[in-house]
Formats: sequence, structure tokens, C-alpha cells
Amino acid sequence: MWFKVSDDFHSHPKAMAAGPAAVGLWTLAGSWSSANAQGGFVPDYVLPRLSEDSTALARKLVAAGLWVKVKNGYRFHEWDERNPSEQAAKALQADRSRVALIGNHERWHAKRGIHDINCEHCRKGA
Repeated sequence: MWFKVSDDFHSHPKAMAAGPAAVGLWTLAGSWSSANAQGGFVPDYVLPRLSEDSTALARKLVAAGLWVKVKNGYRFHEWDERNPSEQAAKALQADRSRVALIGNHERWHAKRGIHDINCEHCRKGA
């Protein structure tokens, strides 16, 4: 999985207000939240694993409006509006895998005139 970071985030007023160390925590926490299918939530206990002085940095992220303090952790501001749902991300990943398998079949079998009985695309006559 992954989460989105805009290419102009470096100069966004909220990122500038939070500072580089807090933005580093924000980035690692976004990666953690996405990898663990948390939908923008980061538990309190995870923060010290991601950064030193995480409590102070989390306060900066809240003050800048990048995070919201919630029970037992923090939630990214507008996560759902800016990131695909877990279901949508998994569907995209599955589509890309399917397309890659077809591309490999074309490259290694179809273009070389090879029929591999272990290849589902060769069996289908694709």
C-alpha cells in the first residue's frame, strides 16, 4: 500500500509551520498507517518507534492542522479525501498485477511462439 504526498507539500503553509522534523514524522506515520490499513489513524504507541521526540512533533502537527488528536492516537487531516480506500488501492494493485502477467506472457511466450502449459494465458490461447 501507499499514501499520497503532493509534490508541492514541501512549501505548503501547514508543512512550513510544522517544520522539517515534524513533517518527517508525518511522512513515516503516513507510511505506517497505509501499510497497516489504518485509514489515516496512528496509535500513540507507534509514534516513539518512528521518531525521537515524537510527542512534541505530534503537537506541532496538530497545531499546524496536519493531524487531529483522537482517542489513543492521531488522525491525518482529510486522509479519506486525499488517499484511496484500502479496497480501491488493493483493486488497483490487482489490476496492475494482472496487466503485468499479460505483458510477461506477451514478451516471453506469444512473441517467441512458445506455448507453456503452466501459463494460464497460453492455455486460454491469448
